Amino acid sequence: MGAYPNFPNTPVHFGVKIQAADLTDIKDFIESPEGGCLIGVIRASSDNGTPITLRFFRRIGEEDFPLEEVIIPAGAGSGGVPFVDVLDKINQSEAMSFPSLGKLRVRAMAPVANEKTIYLVAEGGQF
Repeated sequence: MGAYPNFPNTPVHFGVKIQAADLTDIKDFIESPEGGCLIGVIRASSDNGTPITLRFFRRIGEEDFPLEEVIIPAGAGSGGVPFVDVLDKINQSEAMSFPSLGKLRVRAMAPVANEKTIYLVAEGGQF
């Protein structure tokens, strides 16, 4: 155990778009800076006309480990449809820590419609 507590002190923000051209490829979403980071918010919104299921992966070394699938409703984040709290689904509403250069990756389980987008944003702090 360290001699003193280590708290995040520099804000970090991440974002990724998932569009039709991405098909069902895995995309990097969070790429932790050196020293690591703590993510307290991950939100998803969509202008897709149908729900899309996203699968999240934690990257350890060179291998992806699946965490959870999250359904993003059609129109999430607009028109009275709330955004999706992703941490609620993949980490029981708890903040998520990442080691130095750690990654969270994501893929759509089915392609997004043409000219539509799933938006993911994350906020936290760097150690």
